[in-house]
Amino acid sequence: MHTSKPIDWITNCSGRFPRRPSANQGLKRGRRHPGVAISVGLLLIGLLVVVATGCSTTPRAQQTETLLVASNFKMVAATTPAQQAHLQAMTPGKFAIVKRNGKTYYVYPEAAHNRLYVGNQSQYLSYRQSYQDEQLSNGQVQGADLQEDAVFWDLWAETDFAN
Repeated sequence: MHTSKPIDWITNCSGRFPRRPSANQGLKRGRRHPGVAISVGLLLIGLLVVVATGCSTTPRAQQTETLLVASNFKMVAATTPAQQAHLQAMTPGKFAIVKRNGKTYYVYPEAAHNRLYVGNQSQYLSYRQSYQDEQLSNGQVQGADLQEDAVFWDLWAETDFAN
C-alpha cells in the first residue's frame, strides 16, 4: 500500500477542482465604475462645504430677534387659531406697517415660534440703526424688509400693541 503525504495529494488533485479567486484577484475596487467613485467624492465634498457654511454663520432670524429685543419691541404670542393662520400668511422676514387707533406700529412675524414682535416708530428706527450697524460691521448690505399690511389686523383686536 502506497502512503502519500497529504500535501502531495492536494497538489495532485488541484487540477480537478476550479480555483477560487483570492482576495487580491477578481474584482478590483474602483476599476469597473471610476465615475461612481468620483461622484461619491464630490458629493462628500459638497456636504462638507454645506455643513461648514451652515455652522459658520449666524441665522438671520436669530440675529433679527436679538436686535428686536434690544430695540424694546414687544413680543406678542399668537394664541388663537385665527391669529396663528394670519401669522403663517404674513411674509416671513418682512415688517408690516399697521395703523390702529391713530397710531402706527411696526410688526415683525416669527411664525416658527408663533409670535409677533410689535414696536412703534422710534423702536423701529432703533432696530434699523442697529441692523444697519451690524450689516456694515459684517460687510453685508440687505434690501428693505418693510411692507404695508392693513389686512386681517382685526384678529389682534384684543391685543394691546402699545408699549
